[in-house]
Amino acid sequence: MKNLPTYLGHVFEKLCLEIVSLVLTGYKIGRYWDRHGNEIDIVALGDEKALFFECKLTEPDKSDAKLLQHKSKMMAEKLSVKYGEEYFIVPEKEVI
Repeated sequence: MKNLPTYLGHVFEKLCLEIVSLVLTGYKIGRYWDRHGNEIDIVALGDEKALFFECKLTEPDKSDAKLLQHKSKMMAEKLSVKYGEEYFIVPEKEVI
């Protein structure tokens, strides 16, 4: 049971990737990681625009936002993309 949060996180990331792939037609969509331990859950590349997503099962805090901003800026430079936007995907706590 101690591995359940890790397992659910991976399942949620896969679900988010599928949904983003369906919604953002015309973008190249995938995950990013490198040998230095940098990882972005979902990267969507358009013509001159990149979107960066982190999938979180809990509400992100300021440190999460700063880390995503740093990683996405680094990725935009590597990909030679001038413009990048960062987003968190967080499940709703209540559905009415």
